[in-house]
Amino acid sequence: MTMPPAHDALRVREFLAKNSVTKMDHPPYLLDLAPCDFWLFPKSKNALKGQRFADLSDIQRNVKTLSKVFRKTIFKTISGSGTIIS
Repeated sequence: MTMPPAHDALRVREFLAKNSVTKMDHPPYLLDLAPCDFWLFPKSKNALKGQRFADLSDIQRNVKTLSKVFRKTIFKTISGSGTIIS
């Protein structure tokens, strides 16, 4: 017998109902957003780590430059089948 996730267990649902807590469902998983979560954002964070920026336009300029570098890197590493090669 498989157990339901903790947030769907009967005791939890009863507790939430008794205490008038509204359960909010998670948004649906979007497969096309996963590469950003696991590749682009951490890589950007590491590249910008430790830098100090004078103002918002300085941040925007650095991120745009970084994204151009990433795009060049991605296009160089795409194989004929359309998959990214490490």
